[in-house]
Amino acid sequence: MSAIPVVKHANITILPGRDGLKLPGNTTATYTCVSGYELENPDNNIAKCEYVFKNLQNHQFRTAVWTGHEKIRCIEGKF
Repeated sequence: MSAIPVVKHANITILPGRDGLKLPGNTTATYTCVSGYELENPDNNIAKCEYVFKNLQNHQFRTAVWTGHEKIRCIEGKF
């Protein structure tokens, strides 16, 4: 599986298993903002891993692709 994406000013609070046997659509990482920051949109806090399948010369290859992390934004909190 490819590396879990980094989100600025955020920590991963729920980390997916590392056994490499997760099926597409079942692997997610949940983020929360570090102290002093808050989610710009509380509904956008999950990145999801899906697989892209390719058949190259009779061999099937899978590539892990993370999506959703580009929508997670931690902005400075209001005091």
